[in-house]
Amino acid sequence: MRIIDFHGVELEKVKGSFQDYFNESFVTYVEDGKEKVFSVLYLRYFEDNYTEFTPFDQNPLWEINGKPCYIKDITALFYLLTKNPRRNQRRIYICDGKEFASIFEGMDKEKGLSILFQ
Repeated sequence: MRIIDFHGVELEKVKGSFQDYFNESFVTYVEDGKEKVFSVLYLRYFEDNYTEFTPFDQNPLWEINGKPCYIKDITALFYLLTKNPRRNQRRIYICDGKEFASIFEGMDKEKGLSILFQ
């Protein structure tokens, strides 16, 4: 597997929806010669209260090439690499704080950076 890109977005409210309560994280990768996109949709509450759900003490976590890297930018990447979902799965939804926190178990800034630059 080769990682091509990863990023996250804060969803914006669309009339009649609750989208402004969610973030979505994306990772694009190549596996078996095919480009794939995997995303994690989760409650923004988890990122707003990141010290409760992650081992990190600041958000943005790092600055990479002069750009801030936020939790929403790395969530799908870390999920893909640590939880190893079925590769035919393209999107998951997380509404449970324990499940969100499990993505970052055993993670620290140094280990996170090593994942980003492997």
